Amino acid sequence: MLNLLDLGDDILVSILPQFLSPQDIFSVSTLNKSLYDLYYNSSLSSALYQQLYNKLFTNNDNNFTLTDRDKLNWKQLFNLRCSPKQQVYTWGSSQFGRLGYLIDRIDRSHVASSNFGYRGVHTPTNVPQFDNHIITDIVASGFQFVVLSSSGQIVTTGVADTPGTIRESTPGPIGDRDYHELRLSSSEMPFSDNVGSRRSIRRVGIMPMPGSRYEHDVVQTQPIRTPRETPVNPNLRLPPEELAFPPALTEPPIADTVTSTESSTTAKATRNPIQDSNFLTTVKFPDCQDDAFPISISCGRQHYIVLDNKNRITTWDSGCRDNSGVILSFPGIDRKLPVVKICAGWNLSSCYIYEVGIVVWYSRTPITKDQFEAGNLVSEAHYLVIPFTKRDVVDFTVGSDFVLFIKKSDKKLYKFSMNAHSLATRQTEVQNDELTMAIQPVACFNNWLVESNIQNGSTTQFTRLNCCYTNFVVFTNDDGILIGGKTHLDADDDGFENNGEVKAVPKILPELQKKNIKTVEIGDYHFLALTNDGNILSWGLESNNCGCLGLGSKEDVVMSHNSNEARDPGHNSGMEVLVPLKVKNPPFAGKWVSIAASGWHSAGVYVAD
Repeated sequence: MLNLLDLGDDILVSILPQFLSPQDIFSVSTLNKSLYDLYYNSSLSSALYQQLYNKLFTNNDNNFTLTDRDKLNWKQLFNLRCSPKQQVYTWGSSQFGRLGYLIDRIDRSHVASSNFGYRGVHTPTNVPQFDNHIITDIVASGFQFVVLSSSGQIVTTGVADTPGTIRESTPGPIGDRDYHELRLSSSEMPFSDNVGSRRSIRRVGIMPMPGSRYEHDVVQTQPIRTPRETPVNPNLRLPPEELAFPPALTEPPIADTVTSTESSTTAKATRNPIQDSNFLTTVKFPDCQDDAFPISISCGRQHYIVLDNKNRITTWDSGCRDNSGVILSFPGIDRKLPVVKICAGWNLSSCYIYEVGIVVWYSRTPITKDQFEAGNLVSEAHYLVIPFTKRDVVDFTVGSDFVLFIKKSDKKLYKFSMNAHSLATRQTEVQNDELTMAIQPVACFNNWLVESNIQNGSTTQFTRLNCCYTNFVVFTNDDGILIGGKTHLDADDDGFENNGEVKAVPKILPELQKKNIKTVEIGDYHFLALTNDGNILSWGLESNNCGCLGLGSKEDVVMSHNSNEARDPGHNSGMEVLVPLKVKNPPFAGKWVSIAASGWHSAGVYVAD
């Protein structure tokens, strides 16, 4: 009879971990000394650490890679991300407290000059509440950041766009909102149209005062639940001293409070949670399970979604009445089928289920009074499945009323177009032929790829995508980065814009090519790129001098660069940076390991050397 070790080293290290969580990989490695040595001290350990990194810090979203040019191997990179010396920095527009701190309490040299009553932060500035916590991921919505810690705590920044302060919007429920005991009618809520930028929505006219922001006690923010513990292994009752692992693997996720069970009077305490403040709020999960914890987060314009280890997707959207999320169900789809990736777009949300395809939801049912009183916060998603995507997707991303995806079968980039609000208010079912007709190849990108391969004798392929609103980036397998926008999405079948007068081609910045850029994040009008040596590059427009590029004051940047690199469009017009420039680092040696951007704000996680 075969035992685990008979499977072979390659299967044990390269294949088996693909189906396990990072914590389960750790548990397997402690079964005996042979497995431990194979996982962490063999020539195959690099492949294992690559899987650990992608699972724990990207949920395989970006398939983070290293090359020979990198200064870190996989084990070093993983341990760097697990270092407790990391800090979260934010910069950009400070409107609605989205940066996580009061602008009057930071270094004055970091603050940009005031425009129209708002002040921005032009230099990365620390949010101290996150210090010494391992940050698994940080993402940005239109008006806030959402931070996921390795303990499973999810914290949002800001006081705007919190549940209960925004109008209904897809992919939340349309026509009604979730029932809540403190529910107010829309007529009781004063709204103002004056927000500015393309993000303008009808919002609460009076900004909430920090002291009255919460509908819950800021001390007890997480439901009580029992932490998942690493099983005791009888083969390792006295483990050797070298069996030391990063806390991201050995410490149980979630439960940032002291908990107990009816069967035991012994309380079990975990590490201290990230502390809430007037501009930081821990969100609450509905229907908590003892061993449930989030593994991936994604943000849209004014909503965000979370995938947990129980294969559930939870949403916080315009229908939510407090900081509790709503679990989504997808009638007709077997909930046991694993969700490979989640992605929240501008006004849509989606996920990829290998045996189903790309699932896109544009609305959901509101939580009823009976559900609320029973604690059953489960909502049915109104969704569709993009045809011909079952088992055939390399990567996908979501924008405003569209989904971009790369097909595995033909390696091409496609666009699936839809009108989220029309679908959410539609009374008839969507027909299959409508869905099929909504799929169109992005000809200008596909044509470029063919021509480039012919010209260079190469076999370049598209590998991954990212998007915000109508701007998007495409990565290639030969370390290239292509940038596109609405012009490329609207080009005709031959790749031409303006009725066939101008050929649309991807935008290619030389500063980003063959540089092993890890990821690119996109705001309203600005871009961030994380480099392989732990720096951040930024370029684009700083609207109203908001500081979202993180390069320092406009005056200093414009003066120290020529007009082909940075320029001042005029009074109260912010700064335009035409080529990627290095973001200012904190005043001590270290590396940026994660970035986020949206709207007029940016963030990064910095780890000291």
